Amino acid sequence: MIGYPTLVLGTLVAYLRASDETRPFVKGAFGIGILGECGALSGAVHVTQSGVSMLGGLIA
Repeated sequence: MIGYPTLVLGTLVAYLRASDETRPFVKGAFGIGILGECGALSGAVHVTQSGVSMLGGLIA
């Protein structure tokens, strides 16, 4: 529960300190942070790790 407020406050501070050129990157990082907080990235990480394990088994 502490993750969301910290993410929002950190993003707000980073956005206010960022230049016009770097603000899109701050927005993108915020989106990735939200996906991570809600668990949407867990599946992607699991699939990636499974694929690497299978590939390692085929090569070895």
